[in-house]
Amino acid sequence: MVFEQYQSGIDERWGEYLGAVEHKATTLHDMRSVSKSITALLLGTVLDKQDEFILDRPMAELLAIESNNSFTLENTLTMTSGLQWNEMEINYADIKNDERQLSIANDPIAYVFGKSQIQAPGSEWYYNGGLTQLIGKLVEQESNQPLRELAQKNLFEPLQIDSFEWVSPSQWPDNMPSAASGLRLTARDLTKIGQLVADNGKWQGKQLVSSGWIERMTQRHVDQIGAWSRGGIWGYGYQWWIGHFENPVTFDVIAAVGNGGQRLYVVPQHKLVVSITAGNYNQYDSYGDEILGRIVEAAVTK
Repeated sequence: MVFEQYQSGIDERWGEYLGAVEHKATTLHDMRSVSKSITALLLGTVLDKQDEFILDRPMAELLAIESNNSFTLENTLTMTSGLQWNEMEINYADIKNDERQLSIANDPIAYVFGKSQIQAPGSEWYYNGGLTQLIGKLVEQESNQPLRELAQKNLFEPLQIDSFEWVSPSQWPDNMPSAASGLRLTARDLTKIGQLVADNGKWQGKQLVSSGWIERMTQRHVDQIGAWSRGGIWGYGYQWWIGHFENPVTFDVIAAVGNGGQRLYVVPQHKLVVSITAGNYNQYDSYGDEILGRIVEAAVTK
């Protein structure tokens, strides 16, 4: 740890207004869509040597769902399913947003598979939190454990993460948490996740996630992600954002990104991990990128 700072501010707990919060090192904070990246990590802890084969299998087949949708696990991880989904055009505060609709559905898996496939799988990237829920379901199926218990056993306990929440919509079956956005961690514990990725899946000498999965997960599988690329800076891996900065020094970044200003940056060439939490929910800005590129990276390389 080389720098740490906390401030007070208005905050939420997965959409529930909390008022002014005095944040400190022990304060749990919404990770929002950073949860997606951690769900992908959890998948890596349960996949065996058949992972190459399973990646090419249709999700409906893997989850034993009767569906005409043909998108694969690979398509699911890279958000190239071709499903009809509305999450990029409508603000998350709007109930018409499909992510919001997912949270009030009685069965999230059925809700996702109820969507029409309007494009060929793999043909186009589209941000879709429902796909992450399918990954969370697959993790539970492959491990025969609830997602929270698997996360605690395979990831949080080895990382000495003692306090966390993973929020569930009350009506979802089996109290399944929101794999896409419901995780709450402290900033320090989020940083441990980043350190695990920076060290290729190792923590204190123990391999928690295979190095092969870390490598594949953090490859830039998709380049064309529209306006969300911020002028070509960002592409997409397996539920992680893969960036390339020139400001003015060139460096690569692996990132987990969440609504409201949640950021986890891993800069492999500097073995650098940067965690940022904030309460700017449903506001869209790039201040985290600016902090990383203009301040942190400059400080590391000066």
